[in-house]
Amino acid sequence: MSWIFASIVSAVFGAGIMWLILKRKIEWRSRLAADLEIRVRDLEKQIHLNETAFLAKKNEAEHSRLEDEKKIRSVVFQDGYEHGLTEGRKDHLVEIANLKADFRENIGKVRDDAAQQARNELKLEYEARSAVFSVRIDPYVKIEKDAGIIFTTHNTFTGYQYQLLINGIPAFKPHVIVQHSEEIKDVDQARVDQLITIAQNLANTAAQTYLGSAPEKAVIYGSEVVKRVTKNKAPVADGS
Repeated sequence: MSWIFASIVSAVFGAGIMWLILKRKIEWRSRLAADLEIRVRDLEKQIHLNETAFLAKKNEAEHSRLEDEKKIRSVVFQDGYEHGLTEGRKDHLVEIANLKADFRENIGKVRDDAAQQARNELKLEYEARSAVFSVRIDPYVKIEKDAGIIFTTHNTFTGYQYQLLINGIPAFKPHVIVQHSEEIKDVDQARVDQLITIAQNLANTAAQTYLGSAPEKAVIYGSEVVKRVTKNKAPVADGS
């Protein structure tokens, strides 16, 4: 009986010890589970913080990228805008230059037309006046006889005389231009003919001078005028 009692006591004692050991294991596992749960929560929290920081950096990077793209678009747009303005200014300047060239050409044409019209009108007016006014040029020879007591000499004057005509009618008395003179002893017809030839040449030269750019009908060639005057006697009126 004592052996049985001892066995029971021993079994009860062993069971108590086993319960204590099992309890301690349960408590240790509970503490371990609590610690693991805390570590898991800390890890989850850290993961959440890391995700938040990652998202913040990602958002910041995306925002920076968008800002850079915006700046690039702005620069590209500004470059394009300025290029467009430059091209527009260039086209505008080209258009202005073309308009100025056309204006100068039109002004030149108008000026040339006006100048030509003025020349035509002046020509018509000049021709009309030339038809009204004309100059008659005659070879002129004057022989002045100086009868002395012993010798007789002759002074000759050659040139031309001109007279203004209006519609063919003399407007003033003729005016004499003497260009050659000499003193000779004898005067015969041959000598008179020589003087007339000299006067004709002088008259032709004068006619060309008067004529200039005027029409030929503005100058009328007349016949030679030969006048003889004797000194010491009443002079013959020669109109000079």
